[in-house]
Amino acid sequence: MRIGLIAVLALALVGCSGPPGSTPAPTDDPILATCDADVAAAALNDHEITALDAAIRDCQTVDRLQTAISRHPGFLSGAVTTPAEFVGRRCEDASAGLASTGICVALGRKPA
Repeated sequence: MRIGLIAVLALALVGCSGPPGSTPAPTDDPILATCDADVAAAALNDHEITALDAAIRDCQTVDRLQTAISRHPGFLSGAVTTPAEFVGRRCEDASAGLASTGICVALGRKPA
């Protein structure tokens, strides 16, 4: 229940500000709603890659993260070309503290 309330509040806050295209898309999946809100918030933070760490924690799967990122273009560019590659790099960064998240465990990626 608490996660749902947080998601609703995040959606409301993000939906009230920011440029067009930065608001989360509606969904019946509460985990995806939270994930999408995290990505939207990161988009409002000038597409800061480390701002997606909350999404990695909340999305639980690379598919959900990919869906959310596809709704907010601008994150994946340069050397990082796929959500799985991006997540893998963040999982391997010890300073990110993501090694125990569901996504990192599922990918088998952790700091060296």
